[in-house]
Amino acid sequence: MKFAFLSKETVPDYRPLDMLPEIEKNQKTQVNQNMKFQQIQQKLSSSLVGKFSNTTDGDDECNNMKENSNSNEMMKNEYQMKKAFTRQCEELNMLRKQLAHRDRRIQDLEDLVSTLQSQLKVQRLQ
Repeated sequence: MKFAFLSKETVPDYRPLDMLPEIEKNQKTQVNQNMKFQQIQQKLSSSLVGKFSNTTDGDDECNNMKENSNSNEMMKNEYQMKKAFTRQCEELNMLRKQLAHRDRRIQDLEDLVSTLQSQLKVQRLQ
């Protein structure tokens, strides 16, 4: 009884889908998005106009814009420097591991040489 739906044949539904509500929904969404965008744009433009009309000296505003662009560049540079630092730390860790591996290999080879030399001395004495 649990899988009774499997015993019945599936009947396809070929009725046409009503596309009008979907189109209307998209249009309403688009209109709302445009309205939101226009509202945000008006707020930003009015605040910028207010800033420029309130200042008597244009150099101050220009300096502020330069400082903002400089701070953006500094943030980008800081991000790049952090990324480079992280990469160099990873490379340093890898080199340390390689150095430790090579030191171990050298120690193993030196031990092997000393054992072979001792075996050679024993053979010469016999």
